[in-house]
Amino acid sequence: MLYQTLLRMLCLPATLCLFLFSILSAVKVQAQELPPPASNVQNIESGAYLIPLDQSKQQATITDAVNGLTFSGINLAAYGLVHLLLQNGIPVKWAIKASKPKDGIDFTATVARLYPSAQAPATADFVGSVFVIDMADINQLVCNPVNTPAFPDIDSLITAFGNDVAVYTLNTATPIDVRYTLRFAPEIAVLNNGGNTAAFTQIFNAAHIPYSEIGNADLQTATDCYTFILQPNATGAATVTTTYVAAVNNFINSGGNFWAQSGMALALENQGLFMTTAGILGINTAITPPFNYVASAMPVLQFEGNFPAGLTGDMGTFGLAAGSSWRPATYPCLLLNLPVGANQFVCYAADVNGAIAGGNLYYCGANEFSLTAIAPTPANAAEILQTQRMVLNAAFVPAAINYACAGNDICICRGESVKLGCTEGGFAVGEVSWTPALGLSCTDCPNPIANPLVTTTYTVTPVNGSCNAFASVTVTVIQDKPQVSNLDIDCNTDKTAYTVSFTMTGGDAATYQVSGNTGTFNGNVFTSDPIPTGTTYTFSAGDSYHCDTLVTGSFNCVLCQPAAILTGGGSACLDGNVSALDLQVSFAGQAPWELYYAIDGEPQLPVSSEIPDFTLSATQSGQYTLVSVEDAHCFGSVTGTASVSAIPVPVVNLGSDTTLCLGEVITLNANLPETDLLWQDGSTQNTYATAVSGTYWVQLSNECGLAADTVVVTFEDCSAPRCRPLLPDAFSPNADGVNDLFTVVFNCEVSYFRLLVFDRWGQQVYESSNPHESWAGLQNDRSLPLGLYVWKLEYQFAEDAEDPHRIAKGNILLLR
Repeated sequence: MLYQTLLRMLCLPATLCLFLFSILSAVKVQAQELPPPASNVQNIESGAYLIPLDQSKQQATITDAVNGLTFSGINLAAYGLVHLLLQNGIPVKWAIKASKPKDGIDFTATVARLYPSAQAPATADFVGSVFVIDMADINQLVCNPVNTPAFPDIDSLITAFGNDVAVYTLNTATPIDVRYTLRFAPEIAVLNNGGNTAAFTQIFNAAHIPYSEIGNADLQTATDCYTFILQPNATGAATVTTTYVAAVNNFINSGGNFWAQSGMALALENQGLFMTTAGILGINTAITPPFNYVASAMPVLQFEGNFPAGLTGDMGTFGLAAGSSWRPATYPCLLLNLPVGANQFVCYAADVNGAIAGGNLYYCGANEFSLTAIAPTPANAAEILQTQRMVLNAAFVPAAINYACAGNDICICRGESVKLGCTEGGFAVGEVSWTPALGLSCTDCPNPIANPLVTTTYTVTPVNGSCNAFASVTVTVIQDKPQVSNLDIDCNTDKTAYTVSFTMTGGDAATYQVSGNTGTFNGNVFTSDPIPTGTTYTFSAGDSYHCDTLVTGSFNCVLCQPAAILTGGGSACLDGNVSALDLQVSFAGQAPWELYYAIDGEPQLPVSSEIPDFTLSATQSGQYTLVSVEDAHCFGSVTGTASVSAIPVPVVNLGSDTTLCLGEVITLNANLPETDLLWQDGSTQNTYATAVSGTYWVQLSNECGLAADTVVVTFEDCSAPRCRPLLPDAFSPNADGVNDLFTVVFNCEVSYFRLLVFDRWGQQVYESSNPHESWAGLQNDRSLPLGLYVWKLEYQFAEDAEDPHRIAKGNILLLR
């Protein structure tokens, strides 16, 4: 019967069933799992969790009710805790020193025990391999949209698992030889085709690791469901058929790991010739020391102490059959320490598939590793538990079987892609189906490349086989990756160093971080500390989601020589007019440029240019001088001046229509420097005198424009007395004694008088209620400029005091 467990995720309550978002692809292991193993020393930072496997640290008191025995032995539940962590997506590093003797030290470190109870820090040796949870490494892989907590709650998982598993923490960074980084929990099956299954399932029960029991039929149809299959001892002649051998061969060459015990190892090898050219033969049914642990640095031999003496089986020790030899990619694990040529092996191993991960085959003598196999004592009972670790170790060696595994939930930055599936190998194209197809490179391959635009959950289902299993993986897409803009490099004044600044936008602004060269943030603008000129800068700009943008380059301030030259000048229609005089500025250096200048010594707002030939618009008269120039990186030199003068825009006002007495003469004034004049009769003088009624006009023009005005003059007989006000149409308050004041003259007595004067924009500049007072062209004791002003007069004569007030309006030209 097939007990399906491959989809079983041993999650704790919902709050504890946490999944690590990882951007790493499936675990990579060496294709040939052979001695001597390669060293892979990594610097593990302080704060890492350690799950030791040496008995002095991972010890439990065990009661064997069947034999009435209580003893101290290794707590196999340590493997179960690792299995749980892997199920919850937490990668675990398996530390095994590459060159060590049996029970040699893997590493020495200062540690403190955290679970099941705390112990003070101490320096300790670790042997028998160690499982490491590298917190510093894991924290860099977390996709955590809310940023709280910073990492899945490993402590809650450990506490909820319980079983008195000892867990330590590193107090200082330590170099550790890492054999594998495990990322997926093994899927384990135990064949129940004989009477010895319970002797091995109890190992996984003691370790609290889920497994499936399968029969021979399942072996032929469901091998893609598992990473490790264990064959307990059974009747080899009846069990190991041609079909059975083919199924084992398919499983191993697809990347699965297989363990055959005692007589089943003998039958399997002699039928399949996996390790030898002509088979093996059993030598002794009993296994007695002395032993030689020749593969002490290989995973399967990671147990502490001696192999138990006195274990027996259909096959205890074995050797090569006559004319047989070991194939390449095989190696002895454990043999009797006898003279050369005796050829008695207890355990042998091979990496059969060679080209891909997994594919490991293990043969071991003795029918079972259990307390019922020998007369137990506290000493050999502890040895039995250590020997059971050989099976657990083999189960945790990475395989290349997909077993309908979609991989860990993954967090990627927008625009990135990721490979799905647990391993490479196992299923072939056409044997699986992925849905949905959105963002996938293929839907029928074991390891599609996913590049979704939004967070997507993908499901993989085997097309063939009896697993009827499926698995899902969620690819979380961080939509808003921090962007870098406004990159700016500024040299110091002596050009020995420079700073780099840039603006960060998007992403999680509250957790912006920049690594690489040091510096400071001002809001979302980062500015580096001074960097020696000519050296390279490298920044990694990101946020707590770990979506970073790389900023790198170099700059040599000595080569930075910006300059600005000012040319041009002249006269133009300026000072309040819409026209401007274009001055030319030539830049040298790196765009953009920032130019500082002054007019008659008064600093002006700086101007910027992205092009080397720049036009500076002069809108007022004065002497233009350059003060300084800065290009994209540094300050430079400036030269040149420009003199700018203003040409007045023509303006004329002949005054209001007026009535005079016959015999009087009126002089119309249109004098304005630097203009051309034209009167209605073609004359061009500045003034025009007349004593004749008529319509008179004048036109003034220059390069800044044209102005014209018309006035109607009427002469009438004034011999009869008549009351009326008399007002001039122009005056020149220049203290020359001629027309210096604007005065209203009456030829009758007035009972009411009010005079208002306004400038061309309607602003009142003068007011008087005294008919004997004159206006001198001032406002608040300040001389007003040349121009046309508007007056309004309200008055009443004494002789008609009962009539309404009279109102008169007109224009007055102020000349200077």
